[in-house]
Amino acid sequence: MIEPELLLKYTHDVLTHLYDLPYLLQHPLALSIATEGRTESPGRVLRRLLLDAIQELKPPAESPHDSVAAARYQFLYLRYLQGKPIDEMARLLGLSERQLYRRQRDALEAVAAILARELQLVRPPSPSGPDATAFSPAGTMSPEAEVDRIGLAAASQPVDLQDVLAGIRQTLTPLCQSTGREIILPTTAGPVLVTVERVALRQALLALLLFAIEASRSGAIQTTLEIAEGRAHLAVTIPAGDREPALDEGNSNLTVCRRLVRLQGGELEVQRTPGPRMVITLPAFRRRSVLVVDDNSDARNLFSRYLDSRGYRVVTAASGEQALEIARREHPDAIVLDVMLPSADGYEVLQTLASDPAVARTPIVVCTVLKQRELALALGATEFLAKPVSRGELLAALDRCWERRAPVHRR
Repeated sequence: MIEPELLLKYTHDVLTHLYDLPYLLQHPLALSIATEGRTESPGRVLRRLLLDAIQELKPPAESPHDSVAAARYQFLYLRYLQGKPIDEMARLLGLSERQLYRRQRDALEAVAAILARELQLVRPPSPSGPDATAFSPAGTMSPEAEVDRIGLAAASQPVDLQDVLAGIRQTLTPLCQSTGREIILPTTAGPVLVTVERVALRQALLALLLFAIEASRSGAIQTTLEIAEGRAHLAVTIPAGDREPALDEGNSNLTVCRRLVRLQGGELEVQRTPGPRMVITLPAFRRRSVLVVDDNSDARNLFSRYLDSRGYRVVTAASGEQALEIARREHPDAIVLDVMLPSADGYEVLQTLASDPAVARTPIVVCTVLKQRELALALGATEFLAKPVSRGELLAALDRCWERRAPVHRR
């Protein structure tokens, strides 16, 4: 069991780094989360627990604005969801820093109590066995944790796969010369963009090509590349020889490659026939579009700024009729939908979209001042956000939409 004061410190640490996935991944609270049966990394699970805890502490609409619960939630919202420093909060709320630190203590204790309740569902770190903690007694990270740290080190972005391959071939040139190997790169017209974290991709491909060099006796290692159905497929073929390389999961370079590729939303397939061949499949880059539906121009502009910062293409609508027309024409990747709209309210729009096969699978984030989460979800909304909404809350809701739509990889 974690001592109360230590848990309070841990809670402060993870809330302060709420959107820093590499930090959360290595935190002791994340390391205690059982990963069996989960598709999310421990860092993402911990972040979701924190966001759920803050949402749980949000007082009902009828609660007095000067209540303890309202003050607690206000602190959590401004300090951790919006990232405002204490001195700015003091000016904004007209309170002394001493008063705010008392509120902070109260807020942290409330969140820590919820974490203590939720973390009863997970296993404590064990010093040995398959579920051992990712930190060794000496304080160094296990290979799995180090790979995860690289794989989650930054946000995914468009990366030219051919450019990364060319850089890796240059890195491996001295080794190829000393071993008599050659890496033949694919030839395609123009860049091949994939949505990944560049360093993670480079390390994955480096591990794969190192395996190919070690597994082949001589000759050229052939790489081919094609795009199909929104996915990039990179194949690495080992030249035929008088021995078959070990292609089992125990190979460290293959294991590293597979883990890094999966963290980027891809997969590694190992084929034995007609010859040793490894195929990496990665999501091809396509700028995601979000339709923001709100009759308040300030809200549309605010959400547009939130989403532009993440690279989304934003389309806006001021009414339900406009929303339906744009959704059917543009087929956005997600819709952020207000409920209080002129002519046709958000629930009517939601029901109409759900009954239209062309757009029925589009994730919809209902965003409203109304306390009607259960109704929105029952009508088919993917996510529900209560206004006011911070940038972090909106981006996290969209991230969850993409995670639900992502294919589940079998291990």
